[in-house]
Amino acid sequence: MDVSATAVSGSVQEFGCAGAANTHLRVDPVEDLIGLFMTQLMVAVDNPQNGLRAVAYKAIDD
Repeated sequence: MDVSATAVSGSVQEFGCAGAANTHLRVDPVEDLIGLFMTQLMVAVDNPQNGLRAVAYKAIDD
C-alpha cells in the first residue's frame, strides 16, 4: 500500500486485514503499533476505524 497516496495515517510497512461486521486489524512494525478495531456493524455508513487510526498516530511522540 502506498500510504502517501491515501488520506489515512500509517507507515509503509503497515499491514492488516478486515473482517465481517467492520472489524479491522492493523500492525505497524515501524511505529511498534498494533490496532484491533471490533464492531458489530454489517453495513457501515462511515469508516470509524480511520478516526481511531488518526488519533493513535497523532499520539506517537517521535
